[in-house]
Amino acid sequence: MPAHVDYKLCDGCGEARLGAAVAVCEAVCPGDLMAVDPQTLKAYCRNFSDCWDCCACVKACPAGAVVPRLAYDLALFGAQVRYEGRPGGCRWTFIGDGGEEAFDLPADAGWS
Repeated sequence: MPAHVDYKLCDGCGEARLGAAVAVCEAVCPGDLMAVDPQTLKAYCRNFSDCWDCCACVKACPAGAVVPRLAYDLALFGAQVRYEGRPGGCRWTFIGDGGEEAFDLPADAGWS
């Protein structure tokens, strides 16, 4: 489930505002797949098929603009997954089939 960038939320953080060499999502991607378009100042994934699905960019995005993209058979039914960083850990919320289930993980679980 490669990352998807919500262009309404993305402001290309590093490039657009801070003058940093790279945006946050670019800096944390272990596959060097995230980039910021110099024309639009919006982040994008260079190659979805090479994405490791590690969600490092999802967890690091300060604007919450990078979200996991679910597999077609789940997304077809309107399923979603959301990440929320919290002090001492994180929360992954899965939404679908008329319900919602949240999982809180401590920081030392390796998933926050």
